[in-house]
Parts: sequence; structure tokens; C-alpha cells
Amino acid sequence: MIYLKFINHTDRDHNQQSVYCCKSYQVAGDKTRTDVYYEPGMHETLSRDKGWLNCFVMSETGKTIDVIHAP
Repeated sequence: MIYLKFINHTDRDHNQQSVYCCKSYQVAGDKTRTDVYYEPGMHETLSRDKGWLNCFVMSETGKTIDVIHAP
């Protein structure tokens, strides 16, 4: 299992985070947004305008495997 930790929501008034446990993930997007899919039909959006700014991909031991940034 891996963990996807989304942090630094673009709502500057609140520093939020969200963590999802999953077996795999996929990344898709364009110049303005990146979507991280973690379950069929379930995703979070990374965007400087609206959404999350960063996603840390972590192992079960808490080691960071990858970092995905908003475009």
C-alpha cells in the first residue's frame, strides 16, 4: 500500500491536508492542472488556482517516494 498526502490547499486562510491509502495511482493533466487518480473515478486536483499545491507519495513506513507539484 502507498499513501498520497495532499497539502497546502490554495485556500490561503486554512492550511489543510488530506491522506488517502491506495494500491496505485495515476497522474494526468495539462498546463493548468494535474489530476492524481487513486481509485476508479476518485481523484484530487493539483492547481495553483484551485485545488491542492502538492502531493507526497509515501510508503507504508512513511518514506517519501515521489512528490507531485501543481503546474
